[in-house]
Amino acid sequence: MQDTSSQDLSLKTIPKITHILDKYLLLTITDLEGTIQYASQGICSLFGYSINDLVGKNHKIFKHNSSQKHQIQNLWETIENNISWKGELENKTKDNRSIWVDIVIEPLFNTEGKKFGYLSIRHNVTDKKRNESLSKTDPLTKLYNRRYFDLILEQKLEKARFLNATIALAVLDVDHFKQFNDYYGHPKGDSVLQTISKTIQSVAKNYQAYAFRLGGEEFGILLLHADMQLLKKMLDEIHCEIKNLEIEHKKSTVGPYLTVSIGALLTDMHHKESIEHCSKKLYSKADALLYKSKREGRNKSSVEQIRVSKATQNCKIDEITKLPSRDTLDEVLKDTKNKKMLIIIHINHYEYVLNQYGQEGLNTILINKSKIYKNIFEPKQRAYLFRLNINEFAILVEDEKLFESYILKTKHYILNQTFSHVNNQSEEKIVVSQIAGVAIGNDKLLSKADLALKEANSHNLNFCIYNKSMENDYKNAKIYLKEISLYRSALENDRIIPYFQPIVCANSGKIFKYEALARVLTEDNTILLPHKFLKIAQEDRTFNYFTKQLLQKIFRVYENNNQIGITINLSYSSIASKEILFYLQNRLERYGGENLVFEILETKEYLDDNHLYDFIKLIRHYGASIAIDDFGVGYSNISHIAKFSPDFVKIDGSLMQSINTDKKIENLLNSLLLYSNKAGKKLIAEHVSSQQIAQKATQMGIDYLQGFYLGKPRLAQDYGLKGF
Repeated sequence: MQDTSSQDLSLKTIPKITHILDKYLLLTITDLEGTIQYASQGICSLFGYSINDLVGKNHKIFKHNSSQKHQIQNLWETIENNISWKGELENKTKDNRSIWVDIVIEPLFNTEGKKFGYLSIRHNVTDKKRNESLSKTDPLTKLYNRRYFDLILEQKLEKARFLNATIALAVLDVDHFKQFNDYYGHPKGDSVLQTISKTIQSVAKNYQAYAFRLGGEEFGILLLHADMQLLKKMLDEIHCEIKNLEIEHKKSTVGPYLTVSIGALLTDMHHKESIEHCSKKLYSKADALLYKSKREGRNKSSVEQIRVSKATQNCKIDEITKLPSRDTLDEVLKDTKNKKMLIIIHINHYEYVLNQYGQEGLNTILINKSKIYKNIFEPKQRAYLFRLNINEFAILVEDEKLFESYILKTKHYILNQTFSHVNNQSEEKIVVSQIAGVAIGNDKLLSKADLALKEANSHNLNFCIYNKSMENDYKNAKIYLKEISLYRSALENDRIIPYFQPIVCANSGKIFKYEALARVLTEDNTILLPHKFLKIAQEDRTFNYFTKQLLQKIFRVYENNNQIGITINLSYSSIASKEILFYLQNRLERYGGENLVFEILETKEYLDDNHLYDFIKLIRHYGASIAIDDFGVGYSNISHIAKFSPDFVKIDGSLMQSINTDKKIENLLNSLLLYSNKAGKKLIAEHVSSQQIAQKATQMGIDYLQGFYLGKPRLAQDYGLKGF
């Protein structure tokens, strides 16, 4: 009876408990697009809305105008990858008051495991944020205050010492400000200080610098990774911007308008004094330089450089992300004695981003990623972020107690963020995955982390920690040596052979020509594709011998089949080779070139245009034609078409794969078709892998098609041709 009574009592209290939770819990539930499906009474009361005001509205209704775009992007990237997001956001009420909330957003799944929305729980932290702001922000100018200046200065001095970096401190003072206040009154003086602070903040932001109000009419600017030229440029800009304000100052002895005097110091941390001593010394010296500017007539800067060593001068900063570069990391690792951890983060498929969205789109992703990494790895802890190269970042962690924590953050937070925005002005997002390699120790950290990264990549993992078993030349060396052996054996035993792939007329479906493609035949009759030997041939300095062996067999097929149409690939290095050109001239002299097309492969190599003009002149003398390969990616572009006037333009396969799904690519190809028709060029679509792609290409007016759907690369006799 007691158990039943107790159970009844519990059941009766459940609605009341639910009502209490609804009254006080700040909770919303949205669909996948952020449209509110449910709002608790608690959140309605806090924000001043009714339930009807919120249900059916997008969650943006709470968004404050000051919200950081990269933080909102990070939030969506996280929850769309089915990971909880936690952080602090500034929201707004119905009457536009600011409310700070600590918020947790959780993905919601149904019983079948399908995600259907998000649950958000907030906690009002407005008072806490205001207290934090008061502790580090000057209430009048909204710049950081003197207390926060002392803290940040010591942190940046510590970082400068670790990175062998320079640090610059500028102290600014408004000239004759007491006289300004006496003449114009304190309210006007406060207004002027607010205007000047905004100007200083704006300039400092452009240089990735911190701005402070140190007291009264005195301001400070702190800049890491500066040089004398950059520092002077920033100070000149401040003088110029304040002059352009044209704030009247009738009591100034300098001129009709308000001005500032500046003292600035550039130094490094190679000296051995304590950080606390260095911070006091740095400020004292900058302050002395400020008074030097005042003694010498005001409205000027006095700048000095002390103790900047050669090692510090070599500290380089990446222009896009403003992070220390690979060279800086190399310098830091030279002096590594204690155990450290290095994490390399590799962004996959950056070439796709570059091809689809250009350098600007790639830069946006890199900047956004660097901000995310910075928020996770740098704040107040001895973890330093670097940009290694076009698509790799590195985090160096000094404190051994943090190793496990940062490994978990990398695995469960960084690597699970696969969506990125490609334009800060739009909501467009694409998938950008990452992998990471980790090394722990005190020697060869960079090469070991790189080996771990390669191990992850080769085993289709997204994370790998270096271990000694990778030291056995990481298997790749053995594989590479084996591939060299197979290649040399084939070269020496005349087993470099051509395969042929048909190029068909789009309208009729008839074979127009065959493209000759290099293959290696091993002793056990295995066929090796170019990625297994082409780089080796170039590095082995036998490329000319390789090319001639291949050309000899191609020309034999050309001769044995009544000079059928054949397309021959040539790299820039072959075109620049007198030996290859002499050989080609000999073959063309013998067989003619009426049905031959020479396809110029894209390359990173630089070639003098004269080499290309000479080559084109030579082969056209014998009736052969020219094709530009891989149009739309890499180095093949409209300028090549205009400059070298090819007869054929081959559209890269990556574009063709998206021809039915991406309107931008279709528009690009329509523009190319318009140009090619007027210029008398023929277009060839590569990598036509399906009937849908073939039909679309034909419908658009592309002249010729090539790809597995129409025919795979095979031996000549497989297509009914006489072999070599």
